[in-house]
Amino acid sequence: MRAPRLARRLALAKHSRWMFAGRLGAPAPLTCTPEEAARLRRRLRRTPAPIDRPIVVISGYLDPGLYAGVVSRELRRLTSHDPADFRVARFALHGAIEPMAECVVEKLRAIAGGARASFDLVGLSMGGLVARRVAAVVNAGDEIRVERVFTLGTPHRGSTLAERIAPTEAARQMRPGSDFLRELDAALGLSGIELVAYQMDADAVIGDGRGVPDGHPGHRLPRRPGEPHLHIMGDPIAILDIARRLRGEPAILIPQGPVKPPGPGPEQVCND
Repeated sequence: MRAPRLARRLALAKHSRWMFAGRLGAPAPLTCTPEEAARLRRRLRRTPAPIDRPIVVISGYLDPGLYAGVVSRELRRLTSHDPADFRVARFALHGAIEPMAECVVEKLRAIAGGARASFDLVGLSMGGLVARRVAAVVNAGDEIRVERVFTLGTPHRGSTLAERIAPTEAARQMRPGSDFLRELDAALGLSGIELVAYQMDADAVIGDGRGVPDGHPGHRLPRRPGEPHLHIMGDPIAILDIARRLRGEPAILIPQGPVKPPGPGPEQVCND
């Protein structure tokens, strides 16, 4: 085996051990108790509510749509119950993030059918970067628009794993300080989107604190047993928080960061 390939495999094996190491995190900063959140989830499943615009869930790196499909179905069950409101964008290996974003743009245009339309995007891991790229492209025009982007475990500040092993151009674009990430940050304010970022404690794939862009508040989720980066893509608290926002109801997660959370207290949020 060639030395560079052996070095990459050793680096990946070492990183894999780190991914499953670490203690479980402190409870998530909620506006209610976990028991109240569970009751709230059951109520949302029983009472469908319309949503303002179609949702497209964007898969992550090397995900053929497995996780994106699960998230799409769960959000549907907690919101409108209408499959027509939700789509999944999945990718073969396009090499770089820009072609993936172009595929999503074409999907949005197909859904809009030539009319003006707005969308919300949910990005899983790398899919969050794809979503931000899509918003930067389409929001510069006047045909279709991305209003909100929700990201789960997205390496907004780069990926720790990509620093060690990056076999594709997309992986190299996710390295901290890459030209691609700098361009995304420069376009974030101009795109005019509302960005809601969720990150899980001890996520060794992207690294602690890298799941939120600089200067933005983020939503912290406690580490669960196993590999945090995979768990966050189906975390019930994060999915419930997104569903509440899609329904136009108050969020249940308190953001952690430079912006203090406005809005009602626990009684108003969870005892409804």
